[in-house]
Amino acid sequence: MRIAPGATLTRLPHGGAVLVNATTLALTECGEPEAVLIDHLLADAPGTAAEATGSRPANGPSPAAEHPPLPLLRRMAEQLIESGWLLDDRRS
Repeated sequence: MRIAPGATLTRLPHGGAVLVNATTLALTECGEPEAVLIDHLLADAPGTAAEATGSRPANGPSPAAEHPPLPLLRRMAEQLIESGWLLDDRRS
């Protein structure tokens, strides 16, 4: 997974995150539970745009952190891909 072109993920200092699309000016806020899921989705893809720009905190999910249930991650991934926030590198 990676952030879609034109989109930026910014973690908020007191929890949660904001996704902004610079092209469409779309904005969505995520609570802490959703932000953690996004961190897990992006953590599986080294070199993501969020990591390169520093918009994802260095203290994101650690390898030792408990993985959320796979069905929950899949549902979140599908929603974010469908709405244009994330891209699945495995899809062609």
